[in-house]
Amino acid sequence: MGLYRHSGRVPITGLILCSLLLTPLAIFGGAAYSAAMVFLPFIKLKWLISLLFAAAAGFIVGKVCLAGKVRNRGFVILATVSTMGLAYYVSWGVQRFWLVVGELGFEGAIDNVGLADLLPISLAAWVTWLFENGLWSMRGGADTIKGWPLVALWGIEAATLFVTSWTLALGTYGFRPFCEACERWTTLDVGIAELPVDVDDPAWAEVRDGRFEALRHLKINPAEDRHARIDLATCPECETSDHVLISGVVYAVDKEGNLTANETPIIEYLHMTREKTNELREFAAELNEAVELMRADEEALSEEPTDE
Repeated sequence: MGLYRHSGRVPITGLILCSLLLTPLAIFGGAAYSAAMVFLPFIKLKWLISLLFAAAAGFIVGKVCLAGKVRNRGFVILATVSTMGLAYYVSWGVQRFWLVVGELGFEGAIDNVGLADLLPISLAAWVTWLFENGLWSMRGGADTIKGWPLVALWGIEAATLFVTSWTLALGTYGFRPFCEACERWTTLDVGIAELPVDVDDPAWAEVRDGRFEALRHLKINPAEDRHARIDLATCPECETSDHVLISGVVYAVDKEGNLTANETPIIEYLHMTREKTNELREFAAELNEAVELMRADEEALSEEPTDE
């Protein structure tokens, strides 16, 4: 037994799939993003589009890596940075085209702007021009932003795009175990049991060592604002890739009065034999039944009339 770790493999089919899907996404997505930045009238709306574009790109990268059976989080990060980097480069390369479209229309832009704008030397010249003359001067704005304040805005924009896409890509990709024997991702059965216990119970240390009988030594905590949730990841085609994920869940009310759940990992995908998995399922069923009976008894006691 031991905690799951990705094998680090990047299949050639996964690499090809990422290249075929993410490259067009970056090119066309970057061009569309550039158009939005040019034509949208409000700064706040521009930042919202930046967040949405980065989130969508990160989500797609994560999904494509899962579809390609990539078992390497480093590659997911690299794919995200490469995709967003290409998209950002394209957005800069076609920016002047969209600005001319706004002034002369598509035909005028096609006649006056060529693919040469995508070359690094042309892009460098365009950035230099913007630095010296300002971002909004071509649009006839009175408040021209130029020089280092403009560079600061570019930095904020780039940070928004890369950090958001990176976060969404890794979040979408997750850390679900992969069955190397069957060449497929495991399926996750969420919440097979919710244990009314504390996250810091000493018995968890024994469970981490594979002694699942220690689950019966956990002390019951009747507080309704917290519990430990047990999830199981299993391979539908074999019995060699069973893993357990146990998380501590604490409910709290935020400043707006909304109920939020904060999760803390206790055990992250500990490998188990199928025999242990079946024992855990049986224990979970018994415990769920016991918890329901306990809560039913508490409700019955609370409803009993008291003698005055």
